[in-house]
Amino acid sequence: MKKLITSCLIFFVAITMSMGQNPLVISEIMYNPPESNDDTLEYFEIANLTNSPYSLAGHIITAGVVDTFGSTDIVPANGFFVCVKKVSAFNSVFNGNARQWRSGSLNNSGEALTITSPDGAVVASVVFGDSGAGWPAGADGNGYSMELCDLTKDPNLASSWGASKSATGITVNGFEIFGSPGSANTADCGVEVDPNTVIVTDFQFEPNELTILEGETVTWKFEEGHHNVNGNQSTFPSNPASFRSGDAAEAPYEYSFTFNVVGDYDYQCDPHAALMKGKVHVLPKTPVVSYPVRTIGEMNNVDAAGVADSLGKKCEVSGIVYGVNMRATGLSSTIIDGSRDGIGIFNANKNFGYSVTEKDLVTIRGTVDQFNGLTQIVVDTIWVTSTNNTLHSARTVTALDESTESDLVKFTGMTLVDPSQWKKGTTFNATITNGTTQIDLRVVNTTTLAAQDAPTGTFEVTGIGGQFDNSNPFDEGYQLLPRRTEDVSVFASTIKNDISEKIEIFPNPVSSDLFVSSTLNIQKIEVINAQGQVIKSQSAQLSRVNTSSLNPGAYWMKVTTKEGSGVKNFIKL
Repeated sequence: MKKLITSCLIFFVAITMSMGQNPLVISEIMYNPPESNDDTLEYFEIANLTNSPYSLAGHIITAGVVDTFGSTDIVPANGFFVCVKKVSAFNSVFNGNARQWRSGSLNNSGEALTITSPDGAVVASVVFGDSGAGWPAGADGNGYSMELCDLTKDPNLASSWGASKSATGITVNGFEIFGSPGSANTADCGVEVDPNTVIVTDFQFEPNELTILEGETVTWKFEEGHHNVNGNQSTFPSNPASFRSGDAAEAPYEYSFTFNVVGDYDYQCDPHAALMKGKVHVLPKTPVVSYPVRTIGEMNNVDAAGVADSLGKKCEVSGIVYGVNMRATGLSSTIIDGSRDGIGIFNANKNFGYSVTEKDLVTIRGTVDQFNGLTQIVVDTIWVTSTNNTLHSARTVTALDESTESDLVKFTGMTLVDPSQWKKGTTFNATITNGTTQIDLRVVNTTTLAAQDAPTGTFEVTGIGGQFDNSNPFDEGYQLLPRRTEDVSVFASTIKNDISEKIEIFPNPVSSDLFVSSTLNIQKIEVINAQGQVIKSQSAQLSRVNTSSLNPGAYWMKVTTKEGSGVKNFIKL
């Protein structure tokens, strides 16, 4: 039955939209509350024009506000749904349920506010302005929300809106707050006029500021006096384009100009320039961008040649951050979800005000891309959903391949093939081996590991699987990228405390008994083979280690003291 009801609802909404009527309308906006600094009381209300509940699941808000609705966000039949900047601030003034949007704010000068369905269809939209553009003056910092007087009216007309008459009794900075979020509107509206028309009378343009979209036309109706409109670049050099009605002339007459270039335009009446000035704000008429909600596993698949099958597709995905920002500017890191599917996140220039922090659960909007075989999302938007989440344990592997890309993996029993490759303080690649397999270790200079000296002896290393293969097929060039100093286990303590320099072992090479001497307080002695396995362990009370049972070859002795651990290599004859 639930499926049948849902299907009917979708069918009804589809019919409604095909008839040219959106199922929803943005019906109330508090864009400039009378607060100091951050406007925490900002909100907007969505009204459902249909007789059935409307699910907002997967719908996206595009404006200065950034959000994607969830499955529990439903607008009741013929009812209202309220979105707010900060729930706690909203609840201190109004009663009722509200959803806190994830990031951003409403522009105090006006903007385009749009809600789109998961398939990119616009279901509600308004381009609003401030009091200078003829929109309700009470809503422009004076304590009032502006309300749509009639839900069937065109929301893009300033005359369709009025200041709310619902008093709250709450005062902020000397202004009482008026608004009716979540209930029927109470505003009164005046005479309907063309929003892109300026009435010119003696010594004034009404309104003297307009906010429009690129490609729209503004008409000046000269009703009295001897005036003109001059927006030429010779008078206003910063104007993106020139416009002028001609020399001043007697009313009545009209002049129209289509604004095809985005930007802010100033203009004046030449004979009365000191009294008659105006502005036109032209916003970009950008196509609606849809970011369908997907799992990482749906977006990180590759074909047999290692080419991502979602290249160029936009999406919204969520995952937990692993590691640090691998770029000094911009953004480069990895997110992994609960299914252990991972993907790189990247932007060459922007970090969107986000400081990369491991264990953050983040939501990403962007486009799937591939850089030298590494599948990643070029980020358009990022926000934090929660912090201090649990990470997956590193998966122990013996080789790097497509399965390790953007996963947290671990290698044991590794040594540096050539210690001279370790370029402390820089970003570098170094080859490491377990005696059988060699892998490419990439140390990035934004990690703490890059500031350390080269590890000695055998170590265990953890990192994020990466790839750098500049030709198709993308089936080689796999790398391991440690996140921090602690990702190299032995190295972290030996370098920090220089313990190994305070330990002596002799004789070396050795055939039977090996002796350990130190001025430090020795607690434990361990012998480690080339595979990184501890094959002998004893307490500090015995400073003599019997090696007669060991096969000839190279070994490491790890000595743990009260001050830290140190490693010495030795040869068994």
